[in-house]
Amino acid sequence: MDSPKNQYLFVYGTLRSDQPEHRTHSPRSLSRSIASVTGTLYELDEGYPLLIVPATSIVLPASRDWLRDWNQATMFDLATIPDPSQERSSHIWGELIEIPLEPDALTKPDKWEGFSLDRPSIYQRVIIPAALADGRMVAAWAYVTTQIPTTAKLIPDGFWERPEKLR
Repeated sequence: MDSPKNQYLFVYGTLRSDQPEHRTHSPRSLSRSIASVTGTLYELDEGYPLLIVPATSIVLPASRDWLRDWNQATMFDLATIPDPSQERSSHIWGELIEIPLEPDALTKPDKWEGFSLDRPSIYQRVIIPAALADGRMVAAWAYVTTQIPTTAKLIPDGFWERPEKLR
């Protein structure tokens, strides 16, 4: 199997192309496509979205060796991931950003999301399966959380819309 030349990032909130933060904090994009992942979406009191995914959907968490992580994930058979339909999950809609396979490709979004391997953060960067509109599944980085604050509100339709307080 050929080594991957690009990697993907699934975005569902402020990093989407229809959001003002996208220009400053999104990685350099080679392409963007509508996509979905399985999970549950919440909105914080501050207005920002949080995604929680079933533990069985996480292919790999980020490590210091991002290239090894990505290469391993692209070798993974995404069809072997258990169907999370038994859990309280739904389709979360967003964009799949194709980005260069470069060491600093995720530096800007990592900083925006407050993600660091060196300290605790509400967001963790993991690799999960993402579904494209044509049904193809691809491995994608995503910023997810494992702890939902008690004041967070469920977004039942799985699509975050920018609240008035962030406009």
